[in-house]
Amino acid sequence: SLHDALPILLDYGHLRFFTKDTAIKIFKDSGYSVEKTIPYISLPFPINVLDRMLKGAFTQLFTKRTNTLFAFTYLNILRKEEKL
Repeated sequence: SLHDALPILLDYGHLRFFTKDTAIKIFKDSGYSVEKTIPYISLPFPINVLDRMLKGAFTQLFTKRTNTLFAFTYLNILRKEEKL
């Protein structure tokens, strides 16, 4: 089960940290193109409560203006590049 696997998956031997640019380079070197990068921003309380009430207005503002300053997780949409 995932609950049993978490201590193994999050072990220092498996956990890796990359910057946004380094992760994109790894994807490209592996034959993928990055179609879109979506930053995940964790807002502190009480801003996160207001953000939910305003349907993500703060998240959108921080994402557009400073998408690398506050983001600590990125979702990358990839596409396998065709070999010619």
